[in-house]
Amino acid sequence: MTQPQSPQVHPRIPQGLYDRVKALSVDGEVGEFADGLVEIAGLKGTSWDLRELLKGAPVDRWLAVYRRVSDARVGQLRPVPNPPLWDAIRESVPPDVPAEVLHEILDDLGQEFYYYPYAQLAALARAWLATGAALPPTMIGVIRRSAIDEEKRNWPDTGCVLPELLAELTGLPPVNPGEVWADRVLAELPELGADWQALVDHAATATSDKPSARWENRGRELLDLVGPDRTARVITSWLRLVGQPRSMPLSWSFHRDHGEQRYDPHNEVVLRGLVWLLGFTPATPDSARTLGELVPTALRRSPWSEHLISPVTARAGVYALSRLADVLAVEELAGLTHRLTVKSVLKDVDTAITRQTVALGITRAEVEELGIPAYGLTGVGHRTSEIGGVTATLTVTGAGVDLTWRDGTGKVIKSPPPAVRKHHTVAIRDLRAETKRIGKALAAQINRLEREMTAERVWTYDIWSQRYLDHPLVGVVARQLIWTVDGQSCGYADGALRGLDDRPLTPAPDAPVSLWHPLRHTEDEVAAWRSWLDRHGIRQPVEQAHRPVVRPS
Repeated sequence: MTQPQSPQVHPRIPQGLYDRVKALSVDGEVGEFADGLVEIAGLKGTSWDLRELLKGAPVDRWLAVYRRVSDARVGQLRPVPNPPLWDAIRESVPPDVPAEVLHEILDDLGQEFYYYPYAQLAALARAWLATGAALPPTMIGVIRRSAIDEEKRNWPDTGCVLPELLAELTGLPPVNPGEVWADRVLAELPELGADWQALVDHAATATSDKPSARWENRGRELLDLVGPDRTARVITSWLRLVGQPRSMPLSWSFHRDHGEQRYDPHNEVVLRGLVWLLGFTPATPDSARTLGELVPTALRRSPWSEHLISPVTARAGVYALSRLADVLAVEELAGLTHRLTVKSVLKDVDTAITRQTVALGITRAEVEELGIPAYGLTGVGHRTSEIGGVTATLTVTGAGVDLTWRDGTGKVIKSPPPAVRKHHTVAIRDLRAETKRIGKALAAQINRLEREMTAERVWTYDIWSQRYLDHPLVGVVARQLIWTVDGQSCGYADGALRGLDDRPLTPAPDAPVSLWHPLRHTEDEVAAWRSWLDRHGIRQPVEQAHRPVVRPS
C-alpha cells in the first residue's frame, strides 16, 4: 500500500522513489527496502529523509539496512560510506532491538570520535545498562568525547544529557583506550597501586590553562606519597608514547572530524595534568628531553584540516619546562625557539625562558646558545642521507648550505633520477625543506655572533668548545673566526686552533675564551691576521680582520 506523501521530501529525491521505499518500510522484500535507502542516500538525501523512512520499519527491516551499511564500513573507517544513511540508522534504533545487536551497535559507536544526537547516544547507553551489563570501554570513550562537545556547544534545547549520564556511572577507567600512551596507563595502573590511581585521578582535574596553587599543592602531596623520582620515570615513559598512531582507529560522522589525527579530548585533560606533575619533579635528562619533544609533536598539523593537533598539550609541556629547575629545561626551551612557528606557543616559551633565567641566574645570551639544534648534522657542517640508492650530501659553509647529489658510483649529478623522485617524493621534499631551514638558522647564528662582537663575553674553554667550536652548526662559523684563548689570539685551521705562527694550542678546560675584535689589537697584528686568513683560504662570515674600525686619535 502506498504511504502518504511527505511534504519534507528533498527536491533531489524523486517522489515515486520515496513513496516506493516508504511502502517497503512496512511490507515487501527486505533487500529491496535496503537497496532503496542506499539509492536515496546516493542522491544526497538528508539524514532526516532517511530517518523518517526507517522510523516505522519493523526490527527485521531495520536490521537488514544496518547490516548492509555496517558491513560496508569494515576497513573503511575514513570516511564513513553514506554518512547520512549511517547516521539515520543509528538515530532510529527500534526499542525492541535484540541485545546482541545493541551491543554490536555500541561497538560501532565506540569507533566514533563524537556522536550526535547526544540524547540518542544516552538512550542507547541506558538501554545497554538495563541489560545488566557494563558499558564497553570504547563506548565510554565516545560518551566522554561527546559530553565534552555537548558542554562546549551548550545548546539550550538539548540540555546536557551526556554529562548527567557520566555522573551516574562509577568505576570508569581514568583514560579512554585507543591512544598508545593511554593504553599503557591502563595496563600499568593496576599494578602501580592506589596512590598512583589517586595521582592520575588528580591529573584528570587539570581543566584550567595553568595549575592553581591549590591544584599544585595537592599534586605535590600525591607526588610525595608515590615518590617524585619514581613519578618522573613512569610519567616520562608514558609521555614518550604520545603522538603515535592510534591503536584503535576512529571514524567520523556528525562532525566530519578525522579522529585519527586528533587527541582524545578527555585524555587530553589527563595528559595535561600528567605533564604539569612532571614539571614538579626533579629534572632529569630524560624528562626534560621528553617534554621538549612533546611540544612540537603536539603542534603538528593535520594533513587534512591543517588544524594544530593539540595546542593544549604543547602549552602544558612549555609550562612544565618552566617549572623544572635545571639548565636541562632551559636547553629544551631554547631549542623550541628554533623549532616552533606558532606565535602563541612561542610567547609561552619566551615567558618560560624569562622565568628560568631569573630562577637559575643565567643571562638571555646564554639561553640563546644552549638550544641551538644540530639539525641532523654529523661532525661540523656535514650531513649525508641515502635516498633510493642516491646519496645526498648537505654541506654547511659560512656562505650558506650546499646540497649535492651522487649516484651509486659516486658521480655528482644535478638531481635525483626520475625514478627516485617518483618513489621518494616525500623524503626529497623534506630534505630540501630542511636545507632551507638550516640556511635560515645559519644566517641567524651569523647575526648573533655579529652582535657578540661588542658584548665582550667570556667563556671557559670547555663550555666554548661545546657550544661553539665543535657544535655541528655554529662550529662552521666559529671555525672561521678569530678568538682569544687564554690571552692568545688564534684561529682554526688544519684541525686545530693555531696562532699566527701556525703552532697548535692546547688550552686548559677552564682557560678563558673571548671573541677577537680588531679595536683591541694593533694595526700590525690586524694586518698579520688578514694575511693568515688569506693563507688558509678563510673568508669570514663575520668580518674581524677586515672590519672597518675608527681608532681613537
